[in-house]
Amino acid sequence: SYCPPCSTEGSQIETEGSQFELLCRAANEGHAKAQFSLGICYDKGEDVHRDPVWAAYWYTKAAEQGDVDGQFNLGSCYETG
Repeated sequence: SYCPPCSTEGSQIETEGSQFELLCRAANEGHAKAQFSLGICYDKGEDVHRDPVWAAYWYTKAAEQGDVDGQFNLGSCYETG
């Protein structure tokens, strides 16, 4: 899947070539822990503008692969709105 905020063109990424950019690549390649971690970044606004919609998107991707942390945080997103 493609995450527009993770692209480097017109991106929200604050530091190109950063660990965040590498995390985006890994998440887009389907790595569940990277997807969960990217959800955290968007949830807390770490290295990227805070965006709860993208946080839920990446938690969902991780949760669908059985990542329990992604499942928990996705449930929290639904609980708190």
